[in-house]
Amino acid sequence: MRFKNWESRNKFGTSFGIWNLAKIWFMATCCLLLATCYIHAWGLSTSCGEVMLENLQIGKTYSMRKFAKFPYTLSNKSEFTVPVSLIIETPTSKEHCRKGFEPLPDASWIKIEGEKSFKLKPKETIARDVEISIPLDTKLRGKAYQFAIHAEASGGGNIGVGLNSNFLIVIAQKETKEDTTEMRDTKKEVPFPFEVKPIDIFLGEIGTGKVYDIEKLYGKKFSLINPNVRGFTYKLTSLNRTMAKAELKKGFSDEPEPRFLSFDEDEIEVKAKSEKDIKMYLWIPDNKKYKGKNYMFIVKAETLDSPVYMAIYTRIYVSTAE
Repeated sequence: MRFKNWESRNKFGTSFGIWNLAKIWFMATCCLLLATCYIHAWGLSTSCGEVMLENLQIGKTYSMRKFAKFPYTLSNKSEFTVPVSLIIETPTSKEHCRKGFEPLPDASWIKIEGEKSFKLKPKETIARDVEISIPLDTKLRGKAYQFAIHAEASGGGNIGVGLNSNFLIVIAQKETKEDTTEMRDTKKEVPFPFEVKPIDIFLGEIGTGKVYDIEKLYGKKFSLINPNVRGFTYKLTSLNRTMAKAELKKGFSDEPEPRFLSFDEDEIEVKAKSEKDIKMYLWIPDNKKYKGKNYMFIVKAETLDSPVYMAIYTRIYVSTAE
């Protein structure tokens, strides 16, 4: 079984990685955009933007918590209690799916642990297992399906907003005798998600034609945090919206060039249970076309040598003077 976690096609970016565990390929990307995927004033966020599971076998049931140690999470970042309902949704047609996928034929394949309707207290986070059961039907081999967990929040009356986590599943072409439903002998290797802080950086107005030290401009350090019992190496990459497949914040334009944002180190080794500060520099050419604009830059931080591939995205917002 292969496990990938991509950020959602509507709001987040895309990335992937590979880990060979015996004869099983395990792939994961953690979309930990907790500070950037809030639902407006309701303050909902999730660590599951888009998840992909590959090489699933017919007649098997797969648990995200059991296999990947990666349950579905939902957080309430607001200061008030939010009523929430979790709903399994399937795309209305193939045109609404990612390329190569089609709508999940039966929502009953999916089970979410616990109550489907509940109240999230202020600052509360819940973690729910998601089980995917593939029927024992040889016609399903080689199929690729898509579904979503829709977290719907309501504030009373007819007001309601929602947060989607997309799931992509690929069923294996052939049967394997290897038990792919559980991760074995990996307790010492499976890392906690690493952290990046801050997630959102608002720089205000800057001039063109000058190199800016973002730490000095923002007043805070940009740090990578490794909470694991061993050190790991991480890579930083500047992306534009097209590369990350991210949604632009209202009022902002895509960054003109990824190269305008740079780092003092592209590959960073962070020791066990420690954090490392990274210098970032922003330079926008002194050209009329760049003046008086609001730009969004995207920084991808990804693991290079951990047994589970993960990536976190930070957004940097900046305005240029006229």
